[in-house]
Amino acid sequence: MRILDSNIVIYAANPEQAPLRRYIERELPVVSAISRVEDLGFHELKDYEIRFFGDFFAAAQQVPVTDDVLNK
Repeated sequence: MRILDSNIVIYAANPEQAPLRRYIERELPVVSAISRVEDLGFHELKDYEIRFFGDFFAAAQQVPVTDDVLNK
């Protein structure tokens, strides 16, 4: 299992990062619940980022924060 870092999800929201989004789609994204809080909790999100993150986290497999996840 490859867990995406919050920053990768943030970069993928950038309209210029289509290759990164395609890569993530092929790999079937897995994220920690922490990424959802970090990415959606930023207070200066733009409208397109809110839509992207909402769609992304609805589609991504989210894993709970366990010692194994923290170590990865």
